[in-house]
Amino acid sequence: MTALLTTDPRRIALAHTALALVAGALALAAVLILRATPTLADALSLAHGAILTVFVTLPVLFCGLGLWRMAVMIGAPGLAYPRAANLGAWLHGASLPTGAASLLLADARLALAALALMATCLMIGAFNAIATFLNMRAPGVTLAKAAPLAWATSLTGMVILTALPVMMAAAMDPVPSLPALRDIVWVTGQPHLTALCLLTLGVASSLLPPPRRRALAQGSLGMIAALGLVLWLQQVLNTGPMPDAQAMFRLTILIAAPFALLFAGAGWGLPRGPQAVWIIGMIAATAAGLLPLAEDMTARLHGILGLASVFATFGATMLWFPALTGRHLPPRMAYGQAVAMVAGGLLTLLPAAQPMATIGMALMTGAFMAFLGMAAWALAFGPRAPTETAEARSAAPQIS
Repeated sequence: MTALLTTDPRRIALAHTALALVAGALALAAVLILRATPTLADALSLAHGAILTVFVTLPVLFCGLGLWRMAVMIGAPGLAYPRAANLGAWLHGASLPTGAASLLLADARLALAALALMATCLMIGAFNAIATFLNMRAPGVTLAKAAPLAWATSLTGMVILTALPVMMAAAMDPVPSLPALRDIVWVTGQPHLTALCLLTLGVASSLLPPPRRRALAQGSLGMIAALGLVLWLQQVLNTGPMPDAQAMFRLTILIAAPFALLFAGAGWGLPRGPQAVWIIGMIAATAAGLLPLAEDMTARLHGILGLASVFATFGATMLWFPALTGRHLPPRMAYGQAVAMVAGGLLTLLPAAQPMATIGMALMTGAFMAFLGMAAWALAFGPRAPTETAEARSAAPQIS
């Protein structure tokens, strides 16, 4: 019972990660069914995008690993609202069976309920991120000295608090339908992409050695957050809540590309091992999305931020797995899984009719199953690793 009511950010991050693996399996199943039955393309592509963004990457990178590592990096003994963080994990868990039931029953009401549960979870995380970052930094950890991931997490909280109430209000629709559900996903799509961009860059900063120009990295993250919100409001107020894919693509490029390049110019060192594979995967997915490999702008958005955020999720989970679980992953298996996941993900950017795209889907499925098996083996037989205590967090903030 104590574990279910825990206020330890590490255990809460572990809960979000485990729940996201279940949601990831649902997203993978949606993709496999989509490729087998093109007649269900509209509903399943919408389900795949919503699951991957709202139920997998955002909860792990923001509510789970992001809040936990932010507390570590700023030397905070915990989160500002620890019981609310525990409630967020329960809401994440409650949203999964609700969302699965909505898929099985094709019920838009259940889908809206699942989105409302996750929106509440994310807003709880947003309050926690902002309050913890501003009020609970250890002595000596000024805003200028805070790690880029801490900045990315707090800025993501601001983006979410601005945009997610729209999803909550839309969930009150008395007569929900698939078109209404699609409108909700699209109207909050741009802030979700902005949040994923911030979190992906924040995770990349943890996979890389510390930068020589930290202020440039922090300023780039701040501009991405500010422009993301401003351009989203401009798009919604001027064109209505259903922007087309072309407009979404242009906004994403306008926001992400220039400041991501500035972020990359902050003077990072070269990574090694599996971390290098995940960084290469993020860069390659973004570059492939920018190139005209497909005419479908939604597919190109998927390449720019969808795959990049998936690679960031796996990279962050594997990087912090020892501190998260107290066990080490087998290094050679971790390296092989990273190569297979990145290679398969990049191949899926090709048109679905090409055989290489099918091979890429098979590689990603195998890599996902390999990660589950590798994590299970590590939890049962892996070498022990020390976990971090609250005292260690507050005694050793990471300001480099």
